[in-house]
Amino acid sequence: MKKRTKFIGGLTLILLLAGYLMKLTHLQGADMMWSLGIFIGAFAFTWFSFMDRLSYEKTMSFKMRGFIGFLGSCLTLLGLGLKVLNWSLANHFIAIGAFLLLIYFIVNNSINNSDKKT
Repeated sequence: MKKRTKFIGGLTLILLLAGYLMKLTHLQGADMMWSLGIFIGAFAFTWFSFMDRLSYEKTMSFKMRGFIGFLGSCLTLLGLGLKVLNWSLANHFIAIGAFLLLIYFIVNNSINNSDKKT
């Protein structure tokens, strides 16, 4: 994991914890802090993690599987974070993300041994 990915992950963690604690104490700005942490975590952190993984994957099938996993985890994280804020589209994000992660799981576990790295 590269330094930029660790930095963005730490920033996401700080924003989420601060937003959560502010939300517990009903302070103003908690929704904004939580939303910012969710969007940075869902898009920036998972994107840079995906890009780090692409840098060492060789075949196109591994890259496509990584992209499906990235998209599924991004939508699921976004949906779970927005569910806390009672957004109406949160359930759809969770369902689509979970479906993509299911596809990712099925594809990864049904590959031939010849496609795996040795």
